[in-house]
Amino acid sequence: MTAAKPPISVVAYGLGPIGIRIATRVAGLRPRARLVAAVDIDPALLGKDLGGLLGTGELGLEVSSALDIAPSDVGEGPGVVLHCTGSHLVDVAPQLKGAVELGWNVISTCEELSFPSSADSEVASELDALARSRGVTVVGTGINPGFLMDTLPLVLTTVCTDVTAIEVRRVVNTEQRRKPLQQKVGVGMEVSEFERLAAEGRLGHVGLPQSLHMLAKRLGWEVLKYESELKPVLSAEPVETGLGPVPAGGVIGQAQWARADCSGDKSILLTLQMSCGAPDSDEILVTGSPSIHQRVDGGVNGDAGTEAVVSNLLPVVTDTPPGLLTMADLTRIAWFSGV
Repeated sequence: MTAAKPPISVVAYGLGPIGIRIATRVAGLRPRARLVAAVDIDPALLGKDLGGLLGTGELGLEVSSALDIAPSDVGEGPGVVLHCTGSHLVDVAPQLKGAVELGWNVISTCEELSFPSSADSEVASELDALARSRGVTVVGTGINPGFLMDTLPLVLTTVCTDVTAIEVRRVVNTEQRRKPLQQKVGVGMEVSEFERLAAEGRLGHVGLPQSLHMLAKRLGWEVLKYESELKPVLSAEPVETGLGPVPAGGVIGQAQWARADCSGDKSILLTLQMSCGAPDSDEILVTGSPSIHQRVDGGVNGDAGTEAVVSNLLPVVTDTPPGLLTMADLTRIAWFSGV
């Protein structure tokens, strides 16, 4: 008879809307997983019981401003930090390194961490070396980047004997998403403000470059030319949004694309529109032998999808070789180019 595995000790690190969703799901995964700590820098949350924030009843876990315990302090099983605080690798690197130093595996929603070498190769190398020295795994993931526009296309190519191009199209109705995302994509802005913030690099979905480079790397394609564009989506008529009324000609979201011309005349094109009232959909087109057209009518809700992807990886990262990995490392099936 196989002995029962010890529960996975889980730290909820970052208690914004996504962090709360993920922690709530983990709270329902007992006995295989158990929440042991909660971390957030918001002064309004410090000292509060995590269960009260999740609506699950008190858990006896007070929110603290820093992680200062090791997995061995809270149980015999493996430990995983579910990290949901920021999008840019350089900003969250100290948090990630601190968790790894203590011996925690990390699953993070940091978009740039999904393929970190494309964001900051020096920080990525440091984090990889630290994770290996501590014998733990670190991975960045979510629904996008992390699954819909990179991992899922890779999996679909497994049935191909040849692949020459990949195109992924994602459309998101921001009215079905949390308000911070609506603000993030420019809903309600003046066009001039949108263009100014876009020029400063303060708008646009973080993650398209990571998804594109992950695809190219895993398929053995060298990126010869990379280009991208970000534009506002304008309302044709006055419209009510989750952030209030927007007049005709006002910004109701953004449209973004990234493209790579690769070695061997291969290409990758990723397009993402996030705007008020847009029809949700996810579509993947693989050109090859055979060609594949995969469409998810109604799309995959990004908040629910991220909650699922992150929490479903708990038993995976605790049984994976150490280091800073990507979803392509965890998901080995894909078209083999011979490279």
